[in-house]
Amino acid sequence: MDDVGSVEDRRNPRSIDGDHNGMLVVRATPTNSTEFHRFPFLPTPALQKRSTNIMSETNEEMNARHRKELKALEGEKRAETKKTKSTAGKKAKAAIATLEAEYESKLKCMKERHGKELSDETPEFINTDYAANIEKTGGEGPCEPVIDTEEVERQRKVEKARLKREKQRQKELRREQEISKETANAGPLPREVENKIILQQLAPLNMIIAEVKADGHCLYRAVAAQCQSDYLTIRKMCSETLKAHEDDFAPFCEYTDTVPDFQTYVERVRSSADWGGHLELRAISMALKRPVWIFSSTSPHPLVIEEQSSDVDPIRLSYHLKYYALGEHYNQVINCTRPRPF
Repeated sequence: MDDVGSVEDRRNPRSIDGDHNGMLVVRATPTNSTEFHRFPFLPTPALQKRSTNIMSETNEEMNARHRKELKALEGEKRAETKKTKSTAGKKAKAAIATLEAEYESKLKCMKERHGKELSDETPEFINTDYAANIEKTGGEGPCEPVIDTEEVERQRKVEKARLKREKQRQKELRREQEISKETANAGPLPREVENKIILQQLAPLNMIIAEVKADGHCLYRAVAAQCQSDYLTIRKMCSETLKAHEDDFAPFCEYTDTVPDFQTYVERVRSSADWGGHLELRAISMALKRPVWIFSSTSPHPLVIEEQSSDVDPIRLSYHLKYYALGEHYNQVINCTRPRPF
């Protein structure tokens, strides 16, 4: 029969039932069993030596042994957890949960035994499985908690994503600050400068600029707003005037591949969203029998278009080159005490 302290005994812990006619009867138990074995008889020198040591332990020595056993249990748990994570695959989470429950039970049993040993004058139980581990490892090393590497990796990724978002936010903030600084250093925008010049011309007349929608119909909208009409009516009136006075207007038309002749030009004035210009303003002045005043930043005085002499109130417009990036634009000019819808 092998000595209890042998390697074979450490691999296969056994419970000792008693001494029958001088024979030591043992009962094999599973390696991972949490059963603690009773030693009522110590027939071999190894068991006699171990029992003598335990029975002669001081409280300090017993506490030291308990700490070693707890460390051994913790070390075994770490090893099994690592092994399970590497071999269980998709079922690792469930397997680890089972393992945790198993070792919680083992830890509870061990603490109960430790409590009983501390309360009894002579310890009655010894866990040969963990005692063997203690002898093998020497009980050295700190009792470190089990580290869930998956949770650590998840937290690392979360923190990395947070730092990335924060870095991007700081980058955008710096960019906004740079734009604000450049804008402040650049001075007023061209549109603001242009508006200021026109408003200086309008101030003595007690007039202001009333903005008109920029959709290709701005000239016709600005005129319609001062005639209690709508832009489609003004377009139709303008095209009919152009057609009726072809000899006066045709020589000044600009033709392109899409507008090859005067008839096409007139039709586009009536039905498209093409911008209107000086030629259309002449036709409008002629049709309405009203002069048209055009204020701009390029001249200190308004441009006056008057096809027929008249004493009626002129149509007042403001002409802008910098108002929108898309190009030329017309707004209406109104008396600041009597704003009109448009």
